[in-house]
Amino acid sequence: MSLYRSRLSTIGLFENSLYPQIPETLKIIRAAGYQTFVATSKPQIYATRIIEYFDLAPLFNGVYGSELDGNRSVKGDLISYIIDRESLLPSTVVMVGDSEALLQADRSHDIIGAKKNNIASIGVTYGYGSREELETHGADLIADCPKEIPTLLPLI
Repeated sequence: MSLYRSRLSTIGLFENSLYPQIPETLKIIRAAGYQTFVATSKPQIYATRIIEYFDLAPLFNGVYGSELDGNRSVKGDLISYIIDRESLLPSTVVMVGDSEALLQADRSHDIIGAKKNNIASIGVTYGYGSREELETHGADLIADCPKEIPTLLPLI
């Protein structure tokens, strides 16, 4: 774990790339009046640096991740923490499942975390994982590309 964190904190943070259409999609979602939050199992200190590196910070109301001691590394616990901390009503929250390849084998953790907190979920098929995986874990809706997400939000 220390070797992983050493590399992640110096080099690994910046060995990522954004999926096409992500900034534009976030801008559309924000313009529609939605609040947006990052909910990642990555340590928050690293997640914040990644969001800032890609100039995405203005597109999020908050960035939430795990603590270095592992606290809130389970997606369901993290989602619950965000809902409480931000005073959100679960009936108004939608989890959009992303691909966190470094710490999660699949996106089912996002869908499972959403179910644990009684919130809706949109699974995404781009990146890692599959439609079958998302359907198996009960994603409410599925998007095949980022630009589909804003069209699905009103359906939930």
